[in-house]
Amino acid sequence: MKTLLLPIVVATAALLPLNRLKAETFGGFGAGKKFTLTVTDRKSTMTRGILVTKNVSIPDGVPDFAEGEKVNFRIGAKGQLVGLDFKIAFRSEQGDIVIYSNNPTFSKPHGDAATVTKNSNGKPIEATLTFYRFHFSGFIPVTNTVNYVFER
Repeated sequence: MKTLLLPIVVATAALLPLNRLKAETFGGFGAGKKFTLTVTDRKSTMTRGILVTKNVSIPDGVPDFAEGEKVNFRIGAKGQLVGLDFKIAFRSEQGDIVIYSNNPTFSKPHGDAATVTKNSNGKPIEATLTFYRFHFSGFIPVTNTVNYVFER
């Protein structure tokens, strides 16, 4: 029995590092993956009741990127898409598109959504980020929507 114990321990120890090399990925991106994309379009609208106003200022709590600005992204430990002022949860991968979203709740009535498009080599080449903020002004619902488009 003692002669079998040593080979079993050695074999188990040899297999452990192989398991650790198989890192979890989120839509093909490993945690810690970094990439930079450039803002090519930015739209900000406010809907107050049924009145829609375009090109409004970016509301508090939403990143304020300018067209032409280079933005650094990182994939978080749980697959989230992370930027300087935001963190959006990984949801799924559909072909070459990776989907992220933070769903609104009653106590936190805003949502964030993003998609990252990959090329045939799995490298990020485009992204869209949309931020929603909702509140009431008296009895009138007000929604701010900010949408960014990014390209390599």
